Amino acid sequence: MAVHAGDDGHHRVASTQSAGQGEGVSVPLPLRLADVWRRGFLQHVHLSIAGRPRELNIPDNAACEIVKEPGLRFVDSLDGAVARALARPIGSPRVGDLVRPGDRIALILTDITRKLHEDRIIPALLAEIGGAGVPLSAVTGVVATGTHRPNSKDEMVTMYGAEVVRRIRIVNHDAYDGANLVFGGLSPRGIPIWLNRLVVEADVRIATGCIEPHLMAGYSGGIKGMSVGVAGEKTIAATHCVDMVEHPSTRLGVIEGNCFREFLNDVGNTVPLHFVVNVVQDGEGNVVRVVAGHSRAAFEEGVRAARRVCEAAVEDAADIVVTVPLSPKDCDLYQSLRTLNNIIFGPEPVVRPGGVILIPAACPDGTGHADFFKCMSSLPSPEAIIDHIRKKRAISPGEVVSLKCAKTLLRARIVITDTGLDPSLVQSMHFEHAPTLESAFAREFERYSRDRRPGSAVRVMVLPHGITTLPVIAHRRSRQG
Repeated sequence: MAVHAGDDGHHRVASTQSAGQGEGVSVPLPLRLADVWRRGFLQHVHLSIAGRPRELNIPDNAACEIVKEPGLRFVDSLDGAVARALARPIGSPRVGDLVRPGDRIALILTDITRKLHEDRIIPALLAEIGGAGVPLSAVTGVVATGTHRPNSKDEMVTMYGAEVVRRIRIVNHDAYDGANLVFGGLSPRGIPIWLNRLVVEADVRIATGCIEPHLMAGYSGGIKGMSVGVAGEKTIAATHCVDMVEHPSTRLGVIEGNCFREFLNDVGNTVPLHFVVNVVQDGEGNVVRVVAGHSRAAFEEGVRAARRVCEAAVEDAADIVVTVPLSPKDCDLYQSLRTLNNIIFGPEPVVRPGGVILIPAACPDGTGHADFFKCMSSLPSPEAIIDHIRKKRAISPGEVVSLKCAKTLLRARIVITDTGLDPSLVQSMHFEHAPTLESAFAREFERYSRDRRPGSAVRVMVLPHGITTLPVIAHRRSRQG
């Protein structure tokens, strides 16, 4: 059960309902227990910003919901959980039974924007492969960068472990290098399928990944690491077109009937992904579940676990939403703004019209995708950004994020805090800037307090794990129950 403080200061209890999201699947809705307090008690919210602990003080006259992790039990031993998943794969033979001497093996690995303990997963996979008599010289790791920047060797050591980097060849995927891409034909929806040559020409393809809410795919993980992570720029652009981005089926948390995920599966029908190892983590990176096996069956089992971690019932939309992108997602503004997905593009927006979203984002790598900065800074208004993008047949990933931001700005203001970005640069992109989260919150709370009717309170929502927590308004769950 989740307890909430209402506008009138009374405590209310939200009932547990179905999490089917219109998918035809009824699964229990796990509710976070919100921190609440009676009027007259100051609340100290503990956050992690740029990897350092911080406290945000919520005034005693606020109506606040703090959407925290559910306190699920973590795996007792990560190595043991990986071993058990590999020993009992879902819908697939073991890796050792899939590979044989003479095979070329492609390991599709996540890039620096993900964090999922691959330094523990990859050695276990290599042990299975080696145990089948396949030399490690036949194994190539391909970093699934999509259109992200290449990862350095030092980053690979951090992600995969020094021993893995020493033992196998690892290369960055390059979505723009036509010579190293293979055309696999058109999908049933007419989307060109361009994939990394090393991956296509491998005899066995294995992917790692994490399962968490995703703006278009519903949940990341499964076959996405191959279908997008090692796809060519033409494929990525075609799947990130306006029609796909704005299609009503491509919603955060929705996988059934999702036309984007159907495309991901179409790629797998053309170039099979033979095996996946996916993890489900909380916002701090603690592993709750490891699944392995068939790229769809294991993924769907992982999603059931992810819903218990990620989805949370909240009472109502808020005037002020504080959402924190934890490392490594705060590496640049492009990645940090994934926090907007959960606030605006889930089943229902959880910020009120005319509200504000506060995002502390360090951004040591700058704004991120070049097209994102160009689109946001070169056009005069959110409306102009939307009109510009909607006129294009295909749009880049940076323009996808620009469209998302512009649509958000029509509903609420966005304030970037605690950032290394120049304030004038932030403002040129139609965002507001504040030096710290504390100063921004104090300013906004005063602003909304002035507009309150007597007896009502400013509604505040805080998401300490802004990218991995999907808040869902409880009355929507009631209708779906």
